[in-house]
Amino acid sequence: MNPVPKPTKQKKKKIKKPKSEPWICNNCIRENKKKFPTTTLADKRAILDHLWGDAVFKRDKGTCQKCGRKDTLAGHHIFGKKAYPSGRWNLDNGILLCYGHHIHFAHKSPYLFEDWMKKNRSGFGSGMWDWLHSLVIQPSQFRAKDFEEIKNRLEQEAK
Repeated sequence: MNPVPKPTKQKKKKIKKPKSEPWICNNCIRENKKKFPTTTLADKRAILDHLWGDAVFKRDKGTCQKCGRKDTLAGHHIFGKKAYPSGRWNLDNGILLCYGHHIHFAHKSPYLFEDWMKKNRSGFGSGMWDWLHSLVIQPSQFRAKDFEEIKNRLEQEAK
């Protein structure tokens, strides 16, 4: 009988993660723009979404506006970007929240979130809520020619 050979151990290769903002996903188009050219409207929307997130991150000083955490952050659209496309890249329509408050508070309890925004967010009473709602319900259609103008405005805000 031949003895059974022992399995050899293979060294695991370490995968280097790209350095990026703490809230940006690793598959972000902006990080991989050489691989993914910005030609489609969806690509342009994705870039503007990340620039909007950068600007919200800077404005809210990199902290969750509900609890003060500085990790697992995400920009939240106060009025959803799909239901209200005209407010998609408006900074007044954004707030920085940690993952827990983004998912388990803002998305799962929208009425509680609205009440909290009106009562606790400085400078954001019911008048501001109504003004923002009237702004985002305006009909709009994103066109490729709008891309550069919106991109430049968001880049200025994010600086």
